[in-house]
Amino acid sequence: MNANVTIDQQSARNINQDMLETHLISGTFQSWDAREQAIKLILDLQNHYSLRAFSHLERFGTKDLNAERTLKNLNETLSELRALFDSNDGGDIEFRLLASISVAPTRRNATKAKALA
Repeated sequence: MNANVTIDQQSARNINQDMLETHLISGTFQSWDAREQAIKLILDLQNHYSLRAFSHLERFGTKDLNAERTLKNLNETLSELRALFDSNDGGDIEFRLLASISVAPTRRNATKAKALA
């Protein structure tokens, strides 16, 4: 399925022909809103890697070590985030959130893609 995709040039920019960088969240938020957004991102990633680990175990009968390692790191990040928000709870505290993603093919994938073109 080919779909036309337009990219807002203020929120995304091409670094070069093979890379795209975009901001998912950018701004200053009230404490409760910043907490909700930041923690939701981590929880969604945890869900993704939990499903990936489960799927790998069911399909291959072995643990997905990358998913397990990533889940451990996400759990640590979640604890640190909660501690940060808890220690700054109350008052008129605002938080600046910037969540970005950069997407680029690896050399192996870039070479393969060019060969297929």
